[in-house]
Amino acid sequence: MFNLLYKKYKNDILKFSAWEEFKKLRFYEKAFLIEVIFCAILEYFFAFISKLNGFVVVLVILLFCFIAFKVKRNKTEEQNRIIYEVIKPEATKRMQQMIVLLKEFNIDISDDQQLDRLIERAKKEQINYDVLLDLKAPSVSVATYILLPALTLFLQRLFEKSGLMEMVQRILLLLVLCGIAVVVIYSFSNIFKELFNKDFRNLDCFIKDIEDIRVFHNKAFLIKQEINGK
Repeated sequence: MFNLLYKKYKNDILKFSAWEEFKKLRFYEKAFLIEVIFCAILEYFFAFISKLNGFVVVLVILLFCFIAFKVKRNKTEEQNRIIYEVIKPEATKRMQQMIVLLKEFNIDISDDQQLDRLIERAKKEQINYDVLLDLKAPSVSVATYILLPALTLFLQRLFEKSGLMEMVQRILLLLVLCGIAVVVIYSFSNIFKELFNKDFRNLDCFIKDIEDIRVFHNKAFLIKQEINGK
């Protein structure tokens, strides 16, 4: 029965369209996202053809865009808009959908023991769905015995017969490239999770939705009354 509940949860509540989410973004958010992708491509292009000047110019543009985005994002009126126009309606809608789903399976939101059993079952299912669990140990071994020696050899070739200034430039270039790589990997980590560990993430969302009903019980009870009154 839990599998049926989980499948309905995915189909009825976890509906996600990247294009629809992109269309909901404000103009400055869309512009920033496009600029980051474009600048990241340019950075690697200039690094590949060893054009340090172009690399630095694009980096400065990228930093300026990031600062402008943070300033706009952190303004009080923008934060209020995000809270009352995005977060609050989405959270209320999510809780309403969750209560309707639980009601369909005769699960009482006032019964903490029932909710606890759902959370425990979801955590057990997460272990079964964690397809990356068996790959973690081999990945560490590959990084230790293959990638690390290869990186050491690459750095040795990169810095041999280099003057002091040239070495400093190459070190700075390498640090910036590593920083960009970390940012890009972190930014697209959700995409990787979607591809390789989607059900694990979905079950985590399921657990959090159940916990929200428990923690904000009065709000959940009011929503339940509204649903029953319809």
